Amino acid sequence: MFKKKYLFITQKKTNLKKYLLLILILIISFIIYSLLGYGLIYYSKIESEKTYTAFYQKSPDLLVVFTGDVGRINFAINKAHEFNAPKIYISGVHKKNSLETLMKEQLTVNYSSYASQNLENFTEIDYQAQNTIENIVQTLNYIRDNKDFERILIVSSDYHILRIKMALNSMMKDSDHFTFHYLGSQTDFTHFRNIKILYREVFKFFRTLFFLIVWDKEI
Repeated sequence: MFKKKYLFITQKKTNLKKYLLLILILIISFIIYSLLGYGLIYYSKIESEKTYTAFYQKSPDLLVVFTGDVGRINFAINKAHEFNAPKIYISGVHKKNSLETLMKEQLTVNYSSYASQNLENFTEIDYQAQNTIENIVQTLNYIRDNKDFERILIVSSDYHILRIKMALNSMMKDSDHFTFHYLGSQTDFTHFRNIKILYREVFKFFRTLFFLIVWDKEI
């Protein structure tokens, strides 16, 4: 009887240790995952600082914005004005949208100043891209077809910048002589929705990394 009781207590302690170990692994994994998310934001901050330095008293030849999260187009249009960009390329627009509907839905800052400049005269829209890789493919094709673009400013959400840069660097050809600069719009992480987006972005980063490793880079 004592032997059975001893075995029961031993088994209970073993199970408890397994549960505690599992909890510890989950906590450590969460911390590491959160640090990776913070790394995406910090990297965007560094790239944005480089961009402001690069375009001090200079202008990009083209500003590119990848659609996706709310506020990107609004942020991009205002930065095009700030940097005096002569051309804007919006990639990944739904076929039902036009520049006019995009402006009504997303442009909330300095609308009057941009409306007076006839945005449609210097804005191109890509309706084909449906994800980041396709954004990049369409953007590269557009730039290669327009030989005048040398300095390109890529604008997106801050958590998105590192994945864009990684994919662009991998997909560029040796014959490409243009350069990319990056500017991320700041995300408000006091909202739970944005925290979820950040954690999903960490997963998407590694998924894209794997894709680029196995993908044929000839595009």
